[in-house]
Amino acid sequence: YPLMHGLREQVQLVATPRFDAPGCEGAHYSSVIVTRADAPFDTLASCRGARVAYNQDDSNSGMNALRHAVAPHSQEGAFFRAALRTGSHVGSLLAVADNHADVAAIDCVTFAFVCDEMPELARQVRRIGMTAASPGLPLIASDTVPAATVEALRDALNEALALHPERAKRLRLQGFSALPLEDYERIAQLESEARAVGYTRLG
Repeated sequence: YPLMHGLREQVQLVATPRFDAPGCEGAHYSSVIVTRADAPFDTLASCRGARVAYNQDDSNSGMNALRHAVAPHSQEGAFFRAALRTGSHVGSLLAVADNHADVAAIDCVTFAFVCDEMPELARQVRRIGMTAASPGLPLIASDTVPAATVEALRDALNEALALHPERAKRLRLQGFSALPLEDYERIAQLESEARAVGYTRLG
């Protein structure tokens, strides 16, 4: 999201990780929409009037993709009763688990890590949907970095994966893709589609 809102004029894409996690397809990913395990919500549409938690205003996975998913269900620019900014995906999961919020969107890679490393937290929430997919978080470099250096960085990333397969497995890393900047227009498209129906912010 920050890439499409100013950074693109100052940086170049180096690589986008490909993760082995439910919700990932190649270098693209979705967010898992979750509620509390014992909450009465079974779909995103059923969350009207509930409380939403999100990590940051400039997050594609926690805010923008969720806004896009909610937009078709909104009425006069509103859907949720309250919105809580938590500062992180884990913070949003904790807010839902602790009943400070009812629903959140967690990027599928983070959610897979939580399932791996924080299973007790993962068991306190339940998946009720997925957001639309978009390209994953990219590794970037200043636009002043020479092309040869960018290529060397890409080679080094792939070499590191080959040299440390067990570490790559633990990180769920399958490899890296070199995506064109145009692919990231998908993020702006999600925002535009939500704004087109009058849903400009989570609420």
